[in-house]
Amino acid sequence: MDTAPALQLDRITRRFGAFQVLSAVSLRIAAGERRAILGPNGAGKTTLFNVISGLLAPDGGRIELFGADITSAPAHQRVQRGLGRTFQRNNLFPGLSVRENVRLAAQRQLGLAHRMLVRKPERAALDEQIESTLRAVGMQRRGDDQAGLLSYGEQRQIEIALALALKPRVLLLDEPTAGMAPAETAAIVELLAGLPRELTLVLVEHDMDTIWALATHVTVLQYGEVIADGEPAAVRADPRVIEAYLGA
Repeated sequence: MDTAPALQLDRITRRFGAFQVLSAVSLRIAAGERRAILGPNGAGKTTLFNVISGLLAPDGGRIELFGADITSAPAHQRVQRGLGRTFQRNNLFPGLSVRENVRLAAQRQLGLAHRMLVRKPERAALDEQIESTLRAVGMQRRGDDQAGLLSYGEQRQIEIALALALKPRVLLLDEPTAGMAPAETAAIVELLAGLPRELTLVLVEHDMDTIWALATHVTVLQYGEVIADGEPAAVRADPRVIEAYLGA
């Protein structure tokens, strides 16, 4: 039985010039966990996601995905190994339909992105993956709608659909409810809560209600260092966390 964590970081550091953004950050995230990364602005949360996903190289430390060392792996190899990510800003093709956006991601996952000819069984598998992905995010009735004409909350749902179409085992969610109205936030929380439990979720989020609703474990960063790590109730009552958000 494989007991390796879904994601493990060992003393990750990252600098920008003389400024150290991440300082010896260590995390161990179990398979199926819902982990929230919390911290005030400037704590290093997005930089941490960029390092995990391969957009930035760490200056020190080691990253493992299900026991495999991915510290030096390029971003596309991390995706192939099962690491998915959404971003703070939407990366949709606004002129394409919802279904066409999802199709592009599904084609990549199935190795059909650069194929001129697709055999009938492959086309059937592609169509099924597209439709199952749309069902997973509750957008199956909006498949023919132009992505750029959807509401902001619906566009965020499609962003999650694109990530899910790549069949991740670990999904990084960078502020999935940022800028949303309360009803839109509630819809995203419901969507994420309903994802399969074998999918590991790691989210950076400022909305505290979203964190308490979803997270099974919380890590708090301040000035690039871990200041608290544990179950939500314990972290919520930690004096260091209260001070980091409310001031001494």
